[in-house]
Amino acid sequence: MTTINYTNAVIFGAGQVGMTLMEQLVQQGVTVTLVSRRGKTGEPLPTGATIVAGDVNDPATVAKLAKGAGVVFETAQPEYTEWPEKWPPLVKSIIDGMAQTTTPLVFVDNLYMYGPTGGKPIREDTPYAATGRKGKTRAEVANALLDAHKAGKIRVTIGRASDFYGPRVKDASTFGERFFEAVWAGKPVDLFGNPDALHTYTYVPDFAKSLITLSGQEEAYGAPGMCPMPRR
Repeated sequence: MTTINYTNAVIFGAGQVGMTLMEQLVQQGVTVTLVSRRGKTGEPLPTGATIVAGDVNDPATVAKLAKGAGVVFETAQPEYTEWPEKWPPLVKSIIDGMAQTTTPLVFVDNLYMYGPTGGKPIREDTPYAATGRKGKTRAEVANALLDAHKAGKIRVTIGRASDFYGPRVKDASTFGERFFEAVWAGKPVDLFGNPDALHTYTYVPDFAKSLITLSGQEEAYGAPGMCPMPRR
């Protein structure tokens, strides 16, 4: 495999994945610029990391921030309830901005586009079969990114994961703070859905590590990659 060596990276978004990526990259000696709308984060940053304000819904801003970076990680996303309306224009802005640079892009994704699989394992070549609006939207933006790669506009790889657990994961997750705080206190916990159903969960630091691995492999670009998802 061909390794891409870079000494600086830009991360769009300063949420649970973005912050964990930042930590791991800095530990590897990579200088990191985080980008959020307000240019702020709720915790102090280590040496080697800075945060700036920027709206990635603006292609010119995307281009300005991405130029000169070794790689861009796209972790920012609209609110869950606004995916169908806001994901397509956001991804178009990112594509149009990145097309003005030669910087590779690592796009953080999930599994919504696959839809129900009847219990069959999900792989990179599993067809997109979502029937709901959110799943169809995720398929639309993934196809837009990969089509832009095929057309030579951008260079992109996609890292996919299932439901998160781990550092900074809040109540929006099945295994968020509400679950673990109860476990640590020796109290009963609440779970969404059927606790006996097979499902996959992704530990955020493992996901970040996988995204960094994808970013450094030329062969990963132009396709999605599944990140660690242990079953329970």
